[in-house]
Amino acid sequence: MRVTQTQMSDTVARYLFKQGQALSKKQEVVASGKKVNRPSDDPTGMGRILDYRKTISTLEQYKRNIAQARVRVETSETVLDGVSEWVQKAIAVARDNTPGTGDTASWQAAASDVDNIRTQVLSLANTKVGGTFIFGGRQTDAPPFVHNLGTDQITYVGDNTANADMRIAIGESAEITIKANGEEIFNGAQDVFLALKDLKDELNQPVPDPTVIKGIQGRLEQAALQIEKIRGLGSTTFKRLEVTESQLDQFIVNYEKLVSDTESADIAQAILELQSQETAYQTSLGVAAQTIQKTLLDYL
Repeated sequence: MRVTQTQMSDTVARYLFKQGQALSKKQEVVASGKKVNRPSDDPTGMGRILDYRKTISTLEQYKRNIAQARVRVETSETVLDGVSEWVQKAIAVARDNTPGTGDTASWQAAASDVDNIRTQVLSLANTKVGGTFIFGGRQTDAPPFVHNLGTDQITYVGDNTANADMRIAIGESAEITIKANGEEIFNGAQDVFLALKDLKDELNQPVPDPTVIKGIQGRLEQAALQIEKIRGLGSTTFKRLEVTESQLDQFIVNYEKLVSDTESADIAQAILELQSQETAYQTSLGVAAQTIQKTLLDYL
């Protein structure tokens, strides 16, 4: 079978095209530092890479959740620490006035102090973070505690359902709970606002009753313990967040290494292969130039 000049030219052209593609691929590996740049380079490897990156993305989302949770826990701790200090001051006022000593002016001054303490605790109970109230449960766009000036009652109007506390996913099938139900924190077994109001009202009496004040002091001490219990839960939650975040960091490092091992090229080896391919391509060009016969026009 006679091989025509056209057939030979086509064969050489196809061969040079393949050599050029191989050279281009080697150049891409060196330029990108990756041996897998597209699915066709290594379908199985690319599948693993996509799975690893999906896992990394999920882990990073858990880390963002933890960052959000830490802000809430830290803020809650700061707020409740402030509340505890104010309640302790109220307890001191009650203790100092229990014996029944003093006069009307001193009792009224003490009542004014308690009223100020109550106002400060109310302000803390209505704390906002990022534009949302942190002690209103799932109702975050309005103050959870309102003060009715007519009756001088402070009432919780936030979310008091079973799902009021914030739950945040920090891992696969793992979540933490952050106390957000203000009713449970401030008006649980002992209503701190009501105890402060009763103390203020008793101190405003012409002659405060030491027995009544002593009873209110006990209520305030119970309220302080109630708040400390919530703070203890927050401390435990914060430690768990720290441990989980550290674990997630290590997991991310491990999966990033898996991506690198699957995707990254050995640059030194890639450069050698590129040089070898360039030599092969240049040789092919020379051979092709000698193989393709000159046409009749070249002799004219």
